[in-house]
Amino acid sequence: CLLGGYRFELLGKDGERLEERADASRGTIRPAFPFLILWSGRPLPAVLFIPFMLLISFAIDAQVHVRKRHLVVSAILAFGIAFLLRVCGITLGRSPSVRRRIVDYRTKVLHKRPDPQPCQRGPGRAVTAAQLYDLFESFKTYIGDRDMYYVNTTILNPITKPEQLSFSEFVGPCEVTYFVSHFWGTPFQHFVSSIVKHAQLTVENQQQQQEGNILEGISNTTVGAATWRQEKYWICSLSNNQWRVQKELGNGDWAKSSFYRALNSPTCIATVMVIDEEAKPLTRAWCLFEVLQTFILMKNRPDSFSGLLLCTSTGVLN
Repeated sequence: CLLGGYRFELLGKDGERLEERADASRGTIRPAFPFLILWSGRPLPAVLFIPFMLLISFAIDAQVHVRKRHLVVSAILAFGIAFLLRVCGITLGRSPSVRRRIVDYRTKVLHKRPDPQPCQRGPGRAVTAAQLYDLFESFKTYIGDRDMYYVNTTILNPITKPEQLSFSEFVGPCEVTYFVSHFWGTPFQHFVSSIVKHAQLTVENQQQQQEGNILEGISNTTVGAATWRQEKYWICSLSNNQWRVQKELGNGDWAKSSFYRALNSPTCIATVMVIDEEAKPLTRAWCLFEVLQTFILMKNRPDSFSGLLLCTSTGVLN
């Protein structure tokens, strides 16, 4: 709520005033000191808690008939106790910041991959469904209903900044199986749910096919113990090096872009388009370029390319 040229007031979803803290894309917004101490507190605001402690000290002094200098000491102690209790309440009630979570996430990944290295851009920079899901689970408290623009700026870039790598190179890249076309403005939670649902349905279909082959006496060992977590997806925000975007775009030549290379890879068997309620990807020029390349591949590789799959968080539409 804008109050003037230099003042604004933070309001909650129901229009209530936020008096203590508010999570933002880059951390937490709090009132500046000393207003944080004076304006808020639990169970009483500090501005009321301090006089309350003073009244208690006066009552004790009156009962024991202490000297005036002791009264001054009591007043100082009352203020000190109120201040410390308020600071402790702020500290104990503080949830981990997104920066702290990024440090923890990097530590976990580097424990498994202590020396991540760059690899050739294009089809070899896919990520597994498990890596995508783990990313969301690690930061879902901060992501909420936010989109890929938030995730890229606030989470992916800080994670990859020290090594200047793509996210896939940092966590461990793999060869593409599915190329993902999507709109960055779609809520990230919906995006992840759609990819996970596609991966689950893919494995279920493979298992049903395997069971049918077994009944027909056909040997098939390609599925085995495969799970949805092992399915591989090329996702631009995770597969492209966001520190070298122009190079990823082929320096202006779309045929040399990482998008084109990944989609035209022999290991890529379909395009997965994540669809929202408004079908926003179909309004984006780059997504339409990916759809065009998908149709060309359907014509050139009818036996090895499955075409365009429209995916949502509840299943595949086609």
